[in-house]
Amino acid sequence: TRAMTVSDLILLPQVSEAEVVNELSSRYQANDIYTYIGPVLIAVNPYKLIKKNGKSLYDESLIEDFSGREIHENDPHPFAIAESAYSHMINFKANQCILITGESGSGKTETSKHVLQYIANISTKARTRLAVNQSRKLSDDKKHAIDKVVNNVRRILIRANPVLEAFGNAQTVRNNNSSRFGKYMLLQMNPSGQVVGGFVHNYLLEKNRVITQAAGERNFHCFYNLLAGASKADKAEWHLEDATKYAFLQHEQRTIHGVNDRTEFADLGHHMTAVGIADDDQRQIYQQLAAILHLGNVVFVSQVDGSHNPCCAIDVVCDLIEDAKMPGIFPLLDEQCAISQTSVDVLMHRFNETYVKEPHFIKSRVKGSVFSVRHYAGVVEYDLSHFAEANIDSFFTELYTELQKSSNAFVRNLLKDERSNKEKLKRPPSTSFQFRAQVNALVQDLNMCNPHYISSLPVFDCCCRCIKPNENKISGSINKQLVTAQVQCLGLVENIRVRRAGFCYRETYATFLHRYKILSRTSWPAVHNCSSLLTAEDVGVLPSLQPVSAQREAEANGQQRPLTPLEVYHMHLAAKNNKPTDGHEVPQPIIRFKEDIESLGCFSLGRNKVFIKHPAALFSLERLRQDKLPQIAKIIEDAWVRRL
Repeated sequence: TRAMTVSDLILLPQVSEAEVVNELSSRYQANDIYTYIGPVLIAVNPYKLIKKNGKSLYDESLIEDFSGREIHENDPHPFAIAESAYSHMINFKANQCILITGESGSGKTETSKHVLQYIANISTKARTRLAVNQSRKLSDDKKHAIDKVVNNVRRILIRANPVLEAFGNAQTVRNNNSSRFGKYMLLQMNPSGQVVGGFVHNYLLEKNRVITQAAGERNFHCFYNLLAGASKADKAEWHLEDATKYAFLQHEQRTIHGVNDRTEFADLGHHMTAVGIADDDQRQIYQQLAAILHLGNVVFVSQVDGSHNPCCAIDVVCDLIEDAKMPGIFPLLDEQCAISQTSVDVLMHRFNETYVKEPHFIKSRVKGSVFSVRHYAGVVEYDLSHFAEANIDSFFTELYTELQKSSNAFVRNLLKDERSNKEKLKRPPSTSFQFRAQVNALVQDLNMCNPHYISSLPVFDCCCRCIKPNENKISGSINKQLVTAQVQCLGLVENIRVRRAGFCYRETYATFLHRYKILSRTSWPAVHNCSSLLTAEDVGVLPSLQPVSAQREAEANGQQRPLTPLEVYHMHLAAKNNKPTDGHEVPQPIIRFKEDIESLGCFSLGRNKVFIKHPAALFSLERLRQDKLPQIAKIIEDAWVRRL
């Protein structure tokens, strides 16, 4: 018999790493690969296609099951997270962001595909999701034109992922389709919630993989696709041979189990055509891939003077030591790189001297080039041996200049230099500078969306934490030690505890009233006495706010229904002004707020904001609002008819 599990880890009787890992393991063995922590989705990579009731978990026929439903009403699924973000964007007219995190091989790329699949499909049906169908005001020709644009964008969004994967993904020892870059996809929506455009920004593309790969790994997929799928005529024109002939494809690992590179090449052409890349441009791209392979076979002979060593690539350096009173690691690295022939010893001395009082920096106990950084998830050790070389972007201006003289128009346009003369005189930006600039730009973009934990909107953290169950990429097998390490790195236990203790909703009174004022005759159609703000002492407890169904049943039986936060708020205002409220006696005195975890409607009235503890209470408010909208529309319509 199957052990009972919980779909939301917040409901665990006891919260500990062991309990979380055991629960995830039990669900994984039962093919329940998705689990909630409140609105956060935990995804454990199944390494296989899972079907339920004869259908794939991601069958498009299931999209309607998630459409228009609150997250707690759905089983854990990427579609549920996508629906949550989409509905909040529609309801609150605010940007949303979905963060998908996890280590290599945990399933981030596949999860992002499912999220994109849902958004692309549901946005084409957006007009049916609106309470007031805005498009009915448009002519049929205008509707068809909009639908054509939306469907075209939907097709491009779905087809863009395979193109990005071909040129940016590779097989590693941990993942057969590992993204070797960070990806930020920005979708643009019209007021009706339809996708009308988008951008894809990449971060830290692993360029060094082109020239060297670790044992058991491959170069980017596109090279193998080209060699396996190009026609005989194209191979002859581009002088292509077997993969064994190229230094850039040096390892024996040249195929992926279950993947046909010839078929992938044919599919890549179809996908590139679908996203708008012309046939001539596709041939130019393939030609440049062939040129890169040939370039890898060129051997340079030079005299080594001892000051040059093979450049060793640094994997992504994550958290930075940044402080207003001291330079960070990257700025200090840039400073030393600006000095010719900087030695490892000098750089290590500068680091040790600068960060001697920094608790996150750990100096090596023995003399050498090693230091450690205490990250959130643990201590990570770094070797300075080739920091300086890797930090210098070796694609020099002179090389750009020569390539811009190419007889190939595609190459000239690809490397077109649009910098001003003043910018051309500056030192080329270092790798760390480019990284910081990209990260800062990304943070600015994310800050324009709904922030996490500290929110000015009724938002739920739209994010997914992906977990890798084992190192061997085997379905049905779970390594609890490996999963425990990821649970620690992702901070899942802390996340559970924070969500148990905190409020899911925090909003200013003005915005709260703007959205929910139609639920009370005190605030609609005219808002009375709402200019006053409650003081810190004017806080209270909401009588148990039951689900909408329970409220309707109570009213049908003639019982007094529980008060909504909006009504309690007006009661407080009335109490301050000694004015009666409609339908309820003014409570005297006002009860100071006291947390009550058993009360579904537990809330707090702060100095400037309303705080609601449980998501179900907010969902009840939303349901009440949705039920009220048709009545309001009927009142407005009747008033308009009377005027006519």
